[in-house]
Amino acid sequence: MKGISYMPQGLNASARLTVYESVLLARKQLTPGWVVHDDELKLVDEILDALGITPLSFRNLGELSGGQQQLVSIAQTLVREPQILLMDEPTSALDMHRQVQVLNFMRDLARKREVIVFIAIHDLNQALRFADQVLVIADGTAQGSGPSHEVINEQMLRAVYKVEARIERCSRGQHHILIDDIV
Repeated sequence: MKGISYMPQGLNASARLTVYESVLLARKQLTPGWVVHDDELKLVDEILDALGITPLSFRNLGELSGGQQQLVSIAQTLVREPQILLMDEPTSALDMHRQVQVLNFMRDLARKREVIVFIAIHDLNQALRFADQVLVIADGTAQGSGPSHEVINEQMLRAVYKVEARIERCSRGQHHILIDDIV
């Protein structure tokens, strides 16, 4: 069961499956045969509950909003119980509350279950808040890597993103980017 799991940015919601069926199918891709075991059903239930999408369980994928589809895609990825998790913009279609919820969940997953989580994300404030380490890539080239609060700095923002910005320390040791102008 352990290995690498990848979550693409978009979910193909054209299939005639319910949310529950699609998450269970993602799990069954790891095991031979079509016999569904109680522990697999329990895992699907736990993940849907953890992401707050249990009420969507029996809705068809095509009926869901973009944010709901994104949460289903996260569930499909998590149900595989990977050791390494690759996620492409997992919060792009989510409202602010859900973004924080998902990123907190991913950080806790990494720390408590020792899962390595790689997230491609464009919101640098979210990267500062949730990432222990970052890799900044621009034009296909690594521009910096290391602890987020060291790599994401005023010089990098000017060079890579062409903005004049300040990084302020907020409550609980968090950092926040304040953009002043475009360079």
